[in-house]
Amino acid sequence: MTPDRRTILALFSLAFGLRILYAVLVGTNAEINPNPYTYDFLTARKIAAGAEWWSQPISPKAPGYQFLLAAIFKIGGVHRWLVILAQAFMGGVTAFLLFRIGEKSLGRGAGLLSALWLSIYVHHMHVTSLMVRDVTATTLFVLVCYFMVLYTNRMRGAVWTAVAYVLLVHFDPQYLLFFPFMALYFLFWTTRHKLLNVQFTFLFLGAVLVLFLPWTFRNARVYGEPIPIGLEAIKYARPVKNLIDRRPDEVEKANRIPKSRPGWWRNTVEFWRVVKFSEGGAPAVPAWSLRHNLISIGNYGVLLPFFLVGIWRSIKKRNRAGLLLSAAVVGYYLIRSIYGGSEPARLPAEPLVILLAFYAIVDLYGRRRQSGRAAESD
Repeated sequence: MTPDRRTILALFSLAFGLRILYAVLVGTNAEINPNPYTYDFLTARKIAAGAEWWSQPISPKAPGYQFLLAAIFKIGGVHRWLVILAQAFMGGVTAFLLFRIGEKSLGRGAGLLSALWLSIYVHHMHVTSLMVRDVTATTLFVLVCYFMVLYTNRMRGAVWTAVAYVLLVHFDPQYLLFFPFMALYFLFWTTRHKLLNVQFTFLFLGAVLVLFLPWTFRNARVYGEPIPIGLEAIKYARPVKNLIDRRPDEVEKANRIPKSRPGWWRNTVEFWRVVKFSEGGAPAVPAWSLRHNLISIGNYGVLLPFFLVGIWRSIKKRNRAGLLLSAAVVGYYLIRSIYGGSEPARLPAEPLVILLAFYAIVDLYGRRRQSGRAAESD
């Protein structure tokens, strides 16, 4: 086995093993996770039991995670631990992808340190024990970034990026809002040759269109409307609808119920929060105890200043990979600032935050060493 493969195996094993260990010791504790059987889990069990999902409405949510669980249940039976094992595997894959992105585009040191940090990151360990789609969506989001950073300048890279993106959207439709920006990236920044960029753009768009067709046909049969993913996706298209038609129809006006929703600033605060001392003037809930705050500061808060430095260094050095990853984090934050920000909602962006932070740390350390050597030579 080569040193590179040994490094990959070690990183994957560390991330996978720690997530299983956390699930055994903490994650499956009834006090920590009192209701493990989520809506997705119960829906997947119906699908695995033979529900007529093709011709009947099963769930308004995107189908990706529910069908993943249903496939696991079909193969190994309806067991909670099979899902935890699959999600721990996804955590190991995410650590591997983070290492590869860093190694190939930001420096091996940045890739190795970020993968190690993600492997021991308590927040990601905890979510692995929950029956939610966020772990797999995080892996797919990092996979899309992996293809865009490393392989979009190749013909097959455009197709593989489309495959990863469509899978991601079928797990979480919020990433539909990335689509126009990804198309613009292919059109203007993939290579230095305009005609080649157009070719790559058509490959990407064509692959996305073809891969959307199966579930679109299914929804057209079930709901009578060609919805490409699920009813859940409609809310993410609402801002576009409002731009096109600013006047709601009479039915919508009659059925509108006033709701007090958190605003942009509240969502921003919740998204980037490191510690939480109270909730609406009430004492903090047990999940935000002193221990939780210390873990949050150590895991996340320490990296935020370096993350900002990483964005600044990417801009100054015109590092294409760093700029793309920065845009991915900023774009994801803007989505959550509109639709709702929280610590759990931050999960998909955190691997990229970690990678950019360690890119800054390694870069600053390298500059310090160079200045020290220059001083010694003088």
